[in-house]
Amino acid sequence: MLKPTDKVAIYMQDQLNGESGKMGFGAIRYLQNEIVAVIDSSQVDQSIQKFIDTKLDIPIIGSIEQAKELGANVLLLGIAPVGGKIPEKWIPLIESALEHGLSIINGLHDLLGPRFNAKISDSETQWIWDVRVPTFTPPIGSAQALTHKGKRVLFVGTDGAVGKMTTALELFTALKNKNHKVGFVATGQIGITVTGQRNPSRRLQGRLRHRIGTNSRNGRSR
Repeated sequence: MLKPTDKVAIYMQDQLNGESGKMGFGAIRYLQNEIVAVIDSSQVDQSIQKFIDTKLDIPIIGSIEQAKELGANVLLLGIAPVGGKIPEKWIPLIESALEHGLSIINGLHDLLGPRFNAKISDSETQWIWDVRVPTFTPPIGSAQALTHKGKRVLFVGTDGAVGKMTTALELFTALKNKNHKVGFVATGQIGITVTGQRNPSRRLQGRLRHRIGTNSRNGRSR
């Protein structure tokens, strides 16, 4: 989906100074693509350094039209509302982005592709990436992890937005800088977006539960 040459605008309306901007802040910290703008009409012309510790000089603007003028060809939805549902008030912005030829990265549980793919005329140049849709369902009980000899660190937390992915990426970066052979397995929306991996844990949990439930109804559960 996202190519190294793609230029990104991040939608963070009213959340640069709020509590739901983790997707946008994660992208600012770790996404390798050029970020040409942050969209938040309540903070236009403010310095991005006021809201996040970064060396990047990203303009804060107020509209999709301005983002397009700055060269953006991808809109990243940088807000993570409680419950993961796309607010209806976002729909005009999403439609405007598609009309202006921008692709969209959506990390929420509420999928955009089924609703808006029909508005895309050329899927080679424009797309919707629903980050939480997995590309495969792993086999259950295969014990494949037993064959892996590397040391693993699992990052868990009792809530969302407590720093699991940030801590993991900081450790990954530090080890990589010391020339250790190390990998990062992304399972959340930010990690998947910045690495391009597609193993969303919650979607896979849903598929596994569905399969387990089906087997149980068929009398094959133990």
